[in-house]
Amino acid sequence: MPEDCRPKMNTMMENEPGIEETKAFATGLYQGAQVVADYMKNRWPAIQGVIEKPETPYRDVCMKGLWGRAHAWMQTLLKLNDPLDFQAMSVANRALLEITVDLVLLHHDKTNASGWKMHWWGESQKMKSAEQIIRYYESNALAVPDEYEAQVNFVRDSKASVDHIRKSLWPNKKDPNRPMHPGRWTGNGNLIDDIVTADQFYGSVVQADLGSTLTEYYRTEYPKMNWRIHSGVAAFWNQPPQSFNLVSAFAFKWCADFGMLCTKMVLSDFGFDSVIAGIQDEWENIRRQRDLLSFQELNKFHTNK
Repeated sequence: MPEDCRPKMNTMMENEPGIEETKAFATGLYQGAQVVADYMKNRWPAIQGVIEKPETPYRDVCMKGLWGRAHAWMQTLLKLNDPLDFQAMSVANRALLEITVDLVLLHHDKTNASGWKMHWWGESQKMKSAEQIIRYYESNALAVPDEYEAQVNFVRDSKASVDHIRKSLWPNKKDPNRPMHPGRWTGNGNLIDDIVTADQFYGSVVQADLGSTLTEYYRTEYPKMNWRIHSGVAAFWNQPPQSFNLVSAFAFKWCADFGMLCTKMVLSDFGFDSVIAGIQDEWENIRRQRDLLSFQELNKFHTNK
């Protein structure tokens, strides 16, 4: 979309966009997200039908699983077409960013190592949760209720193997004999470290698709997403009504960007770009459709003024 057609999210001034203009802007970007969601839905059977390679089963399962979550988020996003859904849209936006980062890291590592780590991080996370449940009741001198029998059995039967994996995959630098559960499957404690790495691996492709590196996006947009998701009144109280249209609009835009980037990565990773005729043209056509829909909605508003 031409830059001069985009409403600005700057300080409120006399020439600020009004309710109807921001609604038209959001509508066009919602329609663009629908194009991406439909494309992902049509690619679902092919991606789910990929047979895991014997040498990289965990990697391939994680690639398909992550993309499946991105696909599900895009289908959910289509149900969020009211500006009062801005909080849920922000959750989708943040989730799709995190999925994109994980897919970049998996896409870069052609071995089974990253997939293996991701699989065992999930088991380690379950162990951490189960142990927390047991500790809560034990610290209060209470018996663990029967409804948590599965967690009790999991700790009893699997703690030794999970702790062994923890020490192997994420060694504790301070005490190698003490197993630890890292904040991220990569072993990093926070998302930004993995984002910086993802940009090193795939930054030029990401920037070509998003118009921004993942690091820039994280530093500029991620805090605002969290304001809209977590408790508190920042980004909510005393905001002009049209700002919620703009928040929704940009959530549609970024979710569609991340969803499309995830799809392109997975299709390329599994070799579909070499066997499906015209797939590069498909991707370019989707970009044009999204731009056109946004332009048309704003044009209708200005024409009818």
